[in-house]
Amino acid sequence: MSNDETASLATLITIEQSARQAETLVELRFVIANETRELVPYTQGLLLTGKEGESLKVTALSDLPLVDRTAPFVTWVERLVRQEITGAKAQEVYSIDRERLPQEEQQQALGLSPRHLLCIPLLSSGKGRQGALILTHHNPWDRAQIALLKHLGGTYGHALGALTRPQVGQVVWRWINSSYQRWIALIAIAALMGLRVHLTALAPAEVTPRDPAIVTAPMDGVVERIAVQPNDQVTEGDLLISFEDVTLKSTFEVAERALAVSSAELHKSRQSSFGNPRERGHVAELEARVDLRQAELDFARTQLEKAQVRADRSGLAVVGDPDTWEGRPVDVGERILRVADPKRVKLTIMLAVRDAVVLKQGSTVKLFLDIDPLNARMAEVERATYEPSLTPEGHLAYRVTARFVEAEALPRIGLRGTAKIYGPRVSVFYYLFRRPLTALRQWSGF
Repeated sequence: MSNDETASLATLITIEQSARQAETLVELRFVIANETRELVPYTQGLLLTGKEGESLKVTALSDLPLVDRTAPFVTWVERLVRQEITGAKAQEVYSIDRERLPQEEQQQALGLSPRHLLCIPLLSSGKGRQGALILTHHNPWDRAQIALLKHLGGTYGHALGALTRPQVGQVVWRWINSSYQRWIALIAIAALMGLRVHLTALAPAEVTPRDPAIVTAPMDGVVERIAVQPNDQVTEGDLLISFEDVTLKSTFEVAERALAVSSAELHKSRQSSFGNPRERGHVAELEARVDLRQAELDFARTQLEKAQVRADRSGLAVVGDPDTWEGRPVDVGERILRVADPKRVKLTIMLAVRDAVVLKQGSTVKLFLDIDPLNARMAEVERATYEPSLTPEGHLAYRVTARFVEAEALPRIGLRGTAKIYGPRVSVFYYLFRRPLTALRQWSGF
């Protein structure tokens, strides 16, 4: 035996030992795609996995930690394997010359792959095909190298079969595949399908105030600042919102001075009217002008007072980020914040349209808060909107309102979680196959 043959045999044993010592599929795939280069030279190595009857998918690439399934080279190799490596070719080491491929495949392969490709099937004696190893190189491989790779393919196939766990469905089918166990399983499944369970639906939910005082913009203007922070306790008369009042103050001062001028003119005219009959007719005109100036002053004072919005009741301030309101122009009637009673809360649920079948007044609701997922809060459905609306995520949903059963220890306003709504009792079969049956009827029309 020559020195080269001895070195190749030692390398083969080392690679086989690495494959046997791999504890996970990730480690084994790395060994197959990268350490095979120690035995034979190649430009790129691709490991494709898939059992008999399944399409082979690239799961490892040499020199790369991750596989980009959208890469042109990966998609081209998977398509080439489906077209070329079929039938008896899938069981033997098969060499592919890029120049002998169809013209369309050659054009797509330019710049992607060297000329020569070698496909080594990874076979397990007990579990069949486990995958394939594709090697690319600018030069063809000799017979000795192909023989070593064929032997190594059997080792890799056995290792892949040992680390690949059978799917749960396959294990269950093997268990019920015997004659008497099959009938027992069918009877048990039929009995299970007849059981009655509640039809339920899960939906996002939020604790919201009940009948809060809505604080809106009393006029068109610019918000100077929000005087409260979210969840601040406010009392009646506390300042909530300040508007920019520079223009309002100027208007008020101008109206005040205009009233003073008109009042002075009226006073002068009245004094002159005692000796001058002509001035008596001018007094009525000046009195009307004073009334007009007084009305303008009263209006300016009212507008200036509106620049300071105060709470008309005590409660909890429900507002977003106050910084986002500063300097923001608003229209009259635009909602800015709410003042809510922390002891009067409700549960608002956004129920998807496809789950509206469970909607019924008085239905039981379990709320699992994000901050306390282990303890459920009980509630009852009060009402739901007639038409669905778009959620912030862009989904159509019905707005469902529920009241909490326990009047004490109510959750804080603004808390979010997941609500489980209990609908009517139905069979397990209907519970499991309601949506597939709905889709089938919509597709078939029956």
